[in-house]
Amino acid sequence: DELNKKGLYLMIAHLSEKKNSDASETPLILNQLASDGVLINYNSYIPEEMIHLIRRHKLPNIWVNSKLKRNCVYPDDEQAGYHLTRELLNQGCKTIAFANYVVGRSLENPHYSVKDRYLGYKRAMDEVGLATRNLQESQPIPAQHQLEYTEKWIQKADRPDGVVCYTNN
Repeated sequence: DELNKKGLYLMIAHLSEKKNSDASETPLILNQLASDGVLINYNSYIPEEMIHLIRRHKLPNIWVNSKLKRNCVYPDDEQAGYHLTRELLNQGCKTIAFANYVVGRSLENPHYSVKDRYLGYKRAMDEVGLATRNLQESQPIPAQHQLEYTEKWIQKADRPDGVVCYTNN
């Protein structure tokens, strides 16, 4: 409604995986639709060819929730992890854990936010000289098993008194 008041219009196009990165399958939105620019909500496993394709067409673009070198907007997950941890510390928590339900023991993930949120948590813990603790399995925890997994560590005698979480849910 706000765009329409200004004489602007929003078009949404869903593109297939093949059309995202194959130059011979250039998406119609880049060739035929009249638009002043695109907002791109593609933030994990972004094919390099897709980035090059967008640049080659010189279409103004903003990547949403992707941490690229330019033309992007995303939340500051490192600062969020830091602030969450500082708040738990301010509330008196001393054994704060980072529970990663998404990528297992590795912080390598196609989305920047996993590592950034952990780094913010770690920075806050390092500042006060407290040890970090990772609650992570070797593999991602499927959504249907996350409650069961949480119950297991909550019931342990050495459970943390605060937790910063990362999950897709």
